[in-house]
Amino acid sequence: MRIVVSGTHASGKSTLISDFALKHPEYAVLPDPPDFLAYLRALEELGLASLDPAVLERAEQRTLDALSTIDLLVVLPLNSRDHIDVGSDEHLDLRETMNDVLLDLIDDPDVVGDRLTIAELTGTPEVRLAALEELVGAG
Repeated sequence: MRIVVSGTHASGKSTLISDFALKHPEYAVLPDPPDFLAYLRALEELGLASLDPAVLERAEQRTLDALSTIDLLVVLPLNSRDHIDVGSDEHLDLRETMNDVLLDLIDDPDVVGDRLTIAELTGTPEVRLAALEELVGAG
C-alpha cells in the first residue's frame, strides 16, 4: 500500500510520518507530490511568485502522475481545534493559503481521480496516528 501524508507547513505532517515510521519500519517514507503543487499555486495566489504557465502545467502533470501511483492520501487540514505552535519565522499567510489550495486540490476529481482514497485526519498526534494505523490495518 502506498500512502501519502499531505498538509501545509506546521500541520503535524512530520510528526505523524515519523511516529508511524517508528512503529512500522516496513513502510518506506517518500516525498509528497500534492504539497509541491499546492505551494506553487499558493505562491501565485499570494502574488509572491509569477510562474510560467508551462512550468505550472508540468507541475500539475507530475502531481497527477504521482497521485496515480498511490492508494491512500492522508491530509492534515488546519483547524482551530488542533492547535499547533507555529514559529515566528513561518509565513502564516502562505501556510493558510497553501492549506486552502490543498483542500481545493483534493476536492478536484481531475486531480485525484476516482480510485484514490482520501482521509482527512485531525486531533492530537496520538489520535492521528491511531486513525492512520486503522486506515492501513496496521494497528
